[in-house]
Amino acid sequence: REGGNEIVMGTQVDKPYNLISKLSAEFVGCILFIFIGSLSALKSDSTNVITHAAFAHGLTIFVLVNSFGHVR
Repeated sequence: REGGNEIVMGTQVDKPYNLISKLSAEFVGCILFIFIGSLSALKSDSTNVITHAAFAHGLTIFVLVNSFGHVR
């Protein structure tokens, strides 16, 4: 069934998001990605700084995609 604001694809109902919602999700995601990645450098010493930063950024992007991935 297609009509109004709902488009049925398979068993899920996709609802479109307006531009403000998309921009807000992008802004919050970028801020959290940079903030958490930068915090990883504060706590670590000179050994394995790159590994800690890579792990922090990877974990952050994983969580953000799972949290905001439905906003398309």
